[in-house]
Amino acid sequence: MKYNLTISTIYTAILMWIYDMEIAVFWRYMRFEGSFDNVVFAEVAIGVVLLSSLLPFRSDTRTYLLTCLHYFFFLPSVVYIAFNEVSQDYYISFIFCSLIIYLGSAVPVRSFEIGKIQRKYIFFALQVLIFIALILQAAFGGLASFNLDLELVYQFRSATSANMPAIFGYLYSNVASVLIPGSIALSLYYRQAALAMVGVLAGILLFAMAHHKSILFTTLMVFLMFLIIDRHRSPKAITIFPLAIVAVCGMELIWLNLGQDSGTPGLLTSYLVRRTLLVPPMLDAASIELFNNAPKYFWSTSRLGLGIAENPYQTAAPFLIGTEFFDDSTMSANAGLIGSGYSNAGILGTVLYSTFMALTISFINSIGKKVGPELITVLSFPTILLIFTSTDLTTALLTHGLLMLLCLISILPEHHCLSDKI
Repeated sequence: MKYNLTISTIYTAILMWIYDMEIAVFWRYMRFEGSFDNVVFAEVAIGVVLLSSLLPFRSDTRTYLLTCLHYFFFLPSVVYIAFNEVSQDYYISFIFCSLIIYLGSAVPVRSFEIGKIQRKYIFFALQVLIFIALILQAAFGGLASFNLDLELVYQFRSATSANMPAIFGYLYSNVASVLIPGSIALSLYYRQAALAMVGVLAGILLFAMAHHKSILFTTLMVFLMFLIIDRHRSPKAITIFPLAIVAVCGMELIWLNLGQDSGTPGLLTSYLVRRTLLVPPMLDAASIELFNNAPKYFWSTSRLGLGIAENPYQTAAPFLIGTEFFDDSTMSANAGLIGSGYSNAGILGTVLYSTFMALTISFINSIGKKVGPELITVLSFPTILLIFTSTDLTTALLTHGLLMLLCLISILPEHHCLSDKI
């Protein structure tokens, strides 16, 4: 616990400083409010101690995944909650989610036995599917709007999406969240450097044609995360990545304030701290505030809702949040596990979603014991993190690749079966 507490304290201290000095200054109009005081310090300190004490210590997939979530979701949420005035239901939902995920994921869930496939066939299938996805993206206008500039993605995204067949929405996210990261992780695990670089190139090309920054960040994050975990083989290694993110952003902030650009927000800080770490809890808080005393969706916008309930708003929750809080009816403000669960069934929805994900992490952990915890962690964490930060669980099952992820890791050969050649 001492190591987790020390790193968590350093991490949140830097994150609080960045929030107070930059986020709350330049982005207050985007629901980033508050300023540092003794109350903020006390709330963050309590949250850091309690969450750090719940982290497990084993070098298994569960510990790896919980460590990722600890730094990329739970601690940033603690910082956001401390600085901002949030509803009581958000406090309750966050506490329930934390306890269920940290403790409930320890409940053993056995993996089912299905036929294993030799890795050379898995590699072949992944490469073919990725190639088909890239060809389809290019054929339906991707090349016409090819762009590698992060600042220009919003100029092309809507037009590109409109040109794609509706069914491609299901294919695209599975490719971006599972197939490309999976190809990179497997290539690195089996020391196929050329195939790993092909996976990275595929991620860059898909970003340039589909114009979703998450593709690029996920691709690079998987590559770096595997190199770190594979080298050190310890959950402690994962802390290097989030700590490096806030440290680099902190240095950017210092550099801007020492120079002539003190009135300009940092580019890296905007992308890595604001967008990646703090927007998810902000949208969770917004979702709970909006639906606190309003009709819930009860999965009326999901295919898994079976049409039992009627949509009370005639639009999906992300667009309703965009309209109500940001005065933009075209904005899809996607809340994560807590906010989307709450929009469907209040605190009960958040508890149901958290329970499902705790058991899913336990299931993934059981596969990691057979296949290899480092490999399964790198394969799983992009999709798991996406569910906690920016999508509804029911959407993630089909559209964002959770079901495909579970199928993929279930057919991987066990870690002692490394003799089959590609």
